[in-house]
Amino acid sequence: MKISINNILVIVIIILISFVCFKKAMINRDKVFDAGKDTVEYWGDGEYQLLRDSNKISLFNCQYHECMLPFVDGWNKLNDCVYVIGRFPINFNDIARVKIKINLSNNIIYYYSENISFSELNIVYANSMLENGKLEIIDNYDYFTKEEKQIYSSLVN
Repeated sequence: MKISINNILVIVIIILISFVCFKKAMINRDKVFDAGKDTVEYWGDGEYQLLRDSNKISLFNCQYHECMLPFVDGWNKLNDCVYVIGRFPINFNDIARVKIKINLSNNIIYYYSENISFSELNIVYANSMLENGKLEIIDNYDYFTKEEKQIYSSLVN
């Protein structure tokens, strides 16, 4: 039996395609929430994602289908936490300056609004998130450690 070069190429291509599909399946096996075409970045199981919408990036919670921060100005992932800063418009005159910490080991989001009360933000599922232990509202910037404050400062520049 004579094996032609075409047969060898077909076998190699099938093996490569199988390998690529297997690798992709292994990479995505821990994700619960799929990334879409507008996803800039996601963490952990994909519950929290940065989504691009025309000229802005927003932080989105896929489990609750909730925009947590409409205007993301910067973010940094360190170890099991993601630090995010941005703005949340209240009306035409007021914009909340927000600092967020997402603990990726348990998907809890720690939410601090500098200049406007959290209750004034239009986060529809905030009460459900609070009841389920997925959201903690931080009232005082001193909650964050010195190292975390330095991270937030570096995101501003």
